[in-house]
Amino acid sequence: MSILVTTWLNFLFCQFSEIDIWPKPDEVSGLMKLKGYKCDATVIIDCTEIKIVQPKNAISQQQCFSSYKGCSTIKVLVAMTPTGGVSYVSEAYGGSVSDRQVVEKCGFLDKLTLGLPDLALPL
Repeated sequence: MSILVTTWLNFLFCQFSEIDIWPKPDEVSGLMKLKGYKCDATVIIDCTEIKIVQPKNAISQQQCFSSYKGCSTIKVLVAMTPTGGVSYVSEAYGGSVSDRQVVEKCGFLDKLTLGLPDLALPL
């Protein structure tokens, strides 16, 4: 069963990773005006950790162990538009990596437009 799920997830990743769903600032601000909110951000980001089975390899165990969760995890950066649409999902990293390192490594910063308010950081 897990081979079937893994195969489909890999297939879907390959298909959807080719689609550019990055929102344009004017589109987001137009939608927010319709809903009655004022938001200058194009995307809101956060890293999420997903619990996984502990790897057998000692090096992989060390890379995946999250001291925050106390178990083996993978960490993914997710960006959403202010209206709730998912606009970016990074590759998965071992749970021991910090949120900042994920943002720097995954290429997310390359998508931001200089001089425009693209990003709302979680408080």
